[in-house]
Amino acid sequence: MFRSARRTAATVAFVMTVSTTTTIAAAEKKEKAVNTTANVSATITVTAESNGKPVITSASVSADQTTLFVEGVSFNSHPSVVLGEVQLTGVVVNAGGRHFSALLPALTAGTYLLQVTTKNNWTAQFAVAVGVAVAAEGSASSSTSSGHWGEPGPEGPPGPVGPAGPAGATGATGPAGPAGADGLSGATGATGPGGPAGADGRPGAMGPAGPAGVPGEAGAAGLPGLVGPQGPAGPGGPAGPAGEQGFPGVAGSTGPAGPAGVPGLPGENGPAGPPGLTGLEGPAGPAGLAGPAGPAGPAGPAGLEGPTGPQGPAGVAGPTGPAGENGTNGVNGAPGVAGATGATGQAGPSGPSGAAGPIGATGATGATGPAGPAGPMPVFFAGNVMGNATIRSGFGGGFSVTRFLAPLGIYRITIPAASYSKVLIPTVTPVTARTIARVMQLQRDAALNYLIDIELHDISTNALVDGEFMFMALERSGP
Repeated sequence: MFRSARRTAATVAFVMTVSTTTTIAAAEKKEKAVNTTANVSATITVTAESNGKPVITSASVSADQTTLFVEGVSFNSHPSVVLGEVQLTGVVVNAGGRHFSALLPALTAGTYLLQVTTKNNWTAQFAVAVGVAVAAEGSASSSTSSGHWGEPGPEGPPGPVGPAGPAGATGATGPAGPAGADGLSGATGATGPGGPAGADGRPGAMGPAGPAGVPGEAGAAGLPGLVGPQGPAGPGGPAGPAGEQGFPGVAGSTGPAGPAGVPGLPGENGPAGPPGLTGLEGPAGPAGLAGPAGPAGPAGPAGLEGPTGPQGPAGVAGPTGPAGENGTNGVNGAPGVAGATGATGQAGPSGPSGAAGPIGATGATGATGPAGPAGPMPVFFAGNVMGNATIRSGFGGGFSVTRFLAPLGIYRITIPAASYSKVLIPTVTPVTARTIARVMQLQRDAALNYLIDIELHDISTNALVDGEFMFMALERSGP
């Protein structure tokens, strides 16, 4: 008897193989009936409420031991089928969930635990004997009611292969897999260029002057007069002078401050009465509007033909204009009249500096001058020296060559002191095959003659050998 640690449907039975037929022998339930047919197959009726739990009622193995057939109820479309410790594959369930088949691997003879787990996590178990004869446990109607099973007879010949079963219904589509992890964030894009500055808004229109103050009652102090309206903005400063060729234009000077606002009108005289109290100081007048920007200076004249001048420094900003003058004080009211005119409003802000004049156009490129005379050639000495220290005819002069007899392969080139005035820089190239030539030493003798010692080596043996070479000694540049 087997039981699962998980929620398991209470149906356990044994299957035995007799000849080529697998038979169910018993089932665990209080109400069960087993009817054994002539071919030793069994049918089990289980009366239990499955409530969606899987129940295995019968099982059989194909004659070739490659397919397991299971009957029961409440198999879903994709049950998990395990026989022993092997997960079976090729599971096909019919549309009613009452029958499925699965592929059997090669198994040794023995009894295996069959476990069928549905998607609601219920598991039904069944004991299956494969390849052996097993006595049935429990009661069953049979020709013998007591005693033991006799020894199994010899194995009969394989029965004919049964017809292929109908194709199972197509399984339902599995649930969608989990969403993949988000990819790495892309690199931050470069900051785009700043947008152009918006144009300045147009100045608002000046409000109308306020009404005159209400006359004071007899004997009471008159109300203070209203503050006069703000004076109009001063005109824009004159345009700056045109910039010189190649330099930015000088900023225009700041325009003069606007004139003071007109004093407010005095209040009307009240009837005679005691002297009125001095009126309160009126509130400060609003700030004057900013003056318009001065017009751009005219473009500078075209420069004369010639090379383009270097970029000039930025023009100096124009000085800030002086503050506007204070407005005149209002007239004091007569006794019993409305209060004196309020204090003069604050001076309006200075108008902005005029815009810098545009940079003058670049002058046309001047015509290319005539080519100058060729410079003098540097002093140099060159020649083709033979292995016997002679100079090949027509290949050099102005120097002499000496060959040292022991060891071989060493030559001295002498350049007279009167032939050069600066340090000579020599180089040498071998002509004889498979030789290497190098400058071994530079020196001057007591008479200031320039001595260049050259040696030749065989590439294979590195031994000094006589050979042909070419050399050149060039005066260095500079003073």
